[in-house]
Amino acid sequence: MRMKLAENNTIVLNFNKSVIKIMVISDTHLCCKQERLDLLEYYYEKAEDMGIDLVIHCGDVVDGFLRYYNQQANLLYNTYEEQKEYVIAFYPKSYMPTIMISGNHDKSWLRLNGKDIVADITSERKDLLYLGDSYGIISIGNLNIVLVHGHRELERDLKRLNLTPNLIFRGHKHEFAKYIFRTLRVVQIPCLVDHISHTDCRRNFTLGAYYIRVDSESRKVLSSSLMPCESKALKRSLHLK
Repeated sequence: MRMKLAENNTIVLNFNKSVIKIMVISDTHLCCKQERLDLLEYYYEKAEDMGIDLVIHCGDVVDGFLRYYNQQANLLYNTYEEQKEYVIAFYPKSYMPTIMISGNHDKSWLRLNGKDIVADITSERKDLLYLGDSYGIISIGNLNIVLVHGHRELERDLKRLNLTPNLIFRGHKHEFAKYIFRTLRVVQIPCLVDHISHTDCRRNFTLGAYYIRVDSESRKVLSSSLMPCESKALKRSLHLK
């Protein structure tokens, strides 16, 4: 695979083949007590068995340091350096490249100490590539994939970039869904973190990953599916009071 980083949070990839297999994950929230590093490792092993070409992470790599109720008490690691070094050391290593954007939890460190934790993590790991803050664009042949986290004005950004995406993957919501947003087709990516009791109890977390096989020349989706957790992988569940 050849790659070229461009401006505007964009990367151009060339796989020397048209049919590409992609696994998409999001919201790992590493360094909180409900993190599922075991599931993250499980999905990377599964992806290698499937011959996946590319992994995409749609943000909230770490849990960060936010000022809402009980979040700080819920952390395994409280400092920037501890969270950064933990992910560098323990995020699964693979021959497959992983492309990441940051989420609102990652950006909490940017507000606190002016440091971009995902940028610093990926600078120490050649298998991890960082596209930028809250959104990014992956170009493969004739295929344009947009990654987004949170509530950015997606339509505004696309108009500014003069780009019509073929696929949009969105993190942040912790639920799996497919929907149309102002004529744009969006896949909302599930999370890889157990339910946290101080978050909105009305939210139904979906743990899992998303698989898609696409022809980058014709831009046709050849197959796609939710990759839910097997029952044995769901054995650990922690709800803090």
